Amino acid sequence: MVLQGFEVPSWFGWLTGVLFIKLPWGLPIFKSFCNFTTFVILAINIFTQVLWIDFFLHSRQLENEKFLRKILLQGFTIFGVIFNAFIRIFFCFQARNVCEFLSKLEDYPVSTVPTTLQKTRRLFSLLTWVSLCLRLGTGIFLAIQLSQIVPEDSWISSLGNIGYLGFMGLFGVLPIVSSFYVAFSFIVVTAVYLVWIFEDYGIQIEEAIKHAKKDPFQAVLQTRVLRQMLQEMKMDSSHFDLIQKFEDIRGLFRLFDEIVSPLLFCLIVMSVTSLVHAANSILIEGSSSASWAGLVSNWFNLAYQTVQLFLLQLGQDLYDRIAERKAKLNKMVSLMPVSISKLQLSDIVESLSIWKWEMTAWGFFRVNRGLMSAVFSTIMAYVVILFQLYME
Repeated sequence: MVLQGFEVPSWFGWLTGVLFIKLPWGLPIFKSFCNFTTFVILAINIFTQVLWIDFFLHSRQLENEKFLRKILLQGFTIFGVIFNAFIRIFFCFQARNVCEFLSKLEDYPVSTVPTTLQKTRRLFSLLTWVSLCLRLGTGIFLAIQLSQIVPEDSWISSLGNIGYLGFMGLFGVLPIVSSFYVAFSFIVVTAVYLVWIFEDYGIQIEEAIKHAKKDPFQAVLQTRVLRQMLQEMKMDSSHFDLIQKFEDIRGLFRLFDEIVSPLLFCLIVMSVTSLVHAANSILIEGSSSASWAGLVSNWFNLAYQTVQLFLLQLGQDLYDRIAERKAKLNKMVSLMPVSISKLQLSDIVESLSIWKWEMTAWGFFRVNRGLMSAVFSTIMAYVVILFQLYME
């Protein structure tokens, strides 16, 4: 069974060559690169890049554009193509880890889902659908815009405007749309599953605290004596299971960081770049130098990139939930009567408290609400500079 919430992205990624998986249904399986599926995926990826290179080499759209708009349009398009290639290459090299990670999340035994987490899960599931619709809208109108300026020297110009629209839309624009959609959905779905697993683990510790054996010692006994007695006694099997589960959870978070951090860096940088371009095209230039399809595409792109910045809220939500669960467990274990069970559970909760984790973008910056102000400050600064240059 595919990870819940990742069914549609799995199909999109498989059909457009983003995900190197054997089949888009059932548990994700990666055996080797030596198969027909890999050949088809590589062919799609290479063909997409060839189409965009051909467009850049033969397009004459930019010849009559102002220097500032030419630089922005070229930069935006090149960024999109480069990051698309980066996401695809990254998923290629991480194919085994991606399949292993998705399988571990699917197989992990989770018994309880808090009500608040269910709401969060539904919210971000809705956001993945919204991002898909907005991204498809951006791609469709971008393809229409490109079909209106078919390069005369292109090797596919003989297809005409309609043929070029279908060809470029299917093999040029759709793969880029799919890359960013699959990356965004992968981050959202796996992050929500991780916090779900952590919440369930916290609930298990709470249950262990509530049902701990009531064997209080005299208050005059020192902690050092109790710890010595604890070492001489066999640890409760349920407590040992909790320790083992915590190590498994840490392993999942490490694998998450290894796969997701580069994707987060890519998406956030691309969002900032795209928002600057969209703001310039809509707010500064308006419809004066853009076709109707280009203008609509910019509006769709502006909305899509804004939705994508909800990744910052996701990072903040994960951090807050983990910190809240740690604080609650520390309070509960501190209120337990002195006993062997308390010492065992105290060690588990202490290990949990020492463990520090935050969602980062390849280690360059933390992904949380605090980054939102920096992102919008950067965007506004560039928009003001572009407005001044445009007025000159």
